[in-house]
Amino acid sequence: VNYDTSNTSDGDIFFRVGDGGFGQGQTGYEGDTVMQVGQWHRVAFAVDLAAATPVVTKFLDGVKHSDWTLGQGLDGRRAMPEFAVLFGDNGDERIACYVNSIQVRTGKLPDGDIAALGGPSADGIPRVIPPNHVTGQWDFTGGNLAATIGRDLEYFDGAAGQTSANTEFGTTTGLGVGDIAGEPANVMFVPGDLSNQIGYIMRHGIAPNGGGTLVNQYTLIMDIHWANAGPGFGSFVNYDTSNTSDGDIFFRVGDGGFGQGQNGYEGDTVMQVGQWHRVAFAVDLAATTPVVTKFLDGVKHSDWTLGQALDGRRAMPEFAVLFGDNGDERIAAYVNSIQVRSVKLSDAELEFLGGPTAAGIPVVIPMAALPVLTVARSETGVNLSWPGEVTGFVLESAEDLSDPVWTTVPGVADNSVTVPLEAGNRFFRLRQ
Repeated sequence: VNYDTSNTSDGDIFFRVGDGGFGQGQTGYEGDTVMQVGQWHRVAFAVDLAAATPVVTKFLDGVKHSDWTLGQGLDGRRAMPEFAVLFGDNGDERIACYVNSIQVRTGKLPDGDIAALGGPSADGIPRVIPPNHVTGQWDFTGGNLAATIGRDLEYFDGAAGQTSANTEFGTTTGLGVGDIAGEPANVMFVPGDLSNQIGYIMRHGIAPNGGGTLVNQYTLIMDIHWANAGPGFGSFVNYDTSNTSDGDIFFRVGDGGFGQGQNGYEGDTVMQVGQWHRVAFAVDLAATTPVVTKFLDGVKHSDWTLGQALDGRRAMPEFAVLFGDNGDERIAAYVNSIQVRSVKLSDAELEFLGGPTAAGIPVVIPMAALPVLTVARSETGVNLSWPGEVTGFVLESAEDLSDPVWTTVPGVADNSVTVPLEAGNRFFRLRQ
């Protein structure tokens, strides 16, 4: 594209054939995915030049390429005037291509939504993106800490520390660990050294929620393989950002439980050493009874309530230390995929996620078909209803879809409500 409407200057975003990069300028092409000549791709450029650090986030086929920051600025080179010249350039940097679908949206799409768009499809780019609430995902496909969604992980003790020195990347075959559901996968080896210098900073990107000052509502999911028996406990995560206190969620080797504290490990499933699992912790510390719901391979382990509280031990600060502990409860592990969401997933959604897969944790959960909202005139207004057996949905309304402000519709009873006729437009939706 060229944002010079005369098309007499250099284009503003390019594909570089030599190495498959895309962007512009020095270091503007680099990233964690490679675009190929002779192959269909879905490429996305999500732009926010008004951010504190102006950025163009680049995705290829649903996988994050990079956050391109250098050379960006408010009303700068990547800002659009009243129209843009697609495939335009001053004339010396153009190659032939085929294009199936082009879409432009107002606002910068979040990483999770772009990832949900996935790769190219014959029917073009979807107009509606399924809600996902994913703010961070790490799949280790590039043999590093790069994010699939959100911000890259960081070595807790720095690029030259113990964590970096003892971390390994490779395929399950190359690292000598079992494949996942019969398929090889790209994984990261997490060292089991008894040191509080070992861990990975996860900048989850979730604003404080639930009415507290910390993140009280979220879901943390991992595809993980504990490597050995170790000292008896392996830490999943430490919410103490100094990593000098006890971890906050553990695997207990002796009986396969997972949680923390008295009665915090017990449940109806058993995690095994030497086996791939998908484990999920769905947290709502703002609930009337604060809870961490635990699932293993799509089966509910338990609702863990004791020891939970708003802004309490399982609430997340601005970042968490994955696999961190004060040093005495760590064992080695392999991890294939890590995901964090800004909401507590429902039991039905966690069940749909099932067990571990070589492709990693899905961004979009293929839930059952959404309920149909029925609209009918009545003597007193407009009646809106949906099937009585459907639970967990809230009816919301907005007056404008260009920049909607959704509010809960009052007076709903038994999945039905009658709203009065009013001047102007009103739009309605069901939200889970």
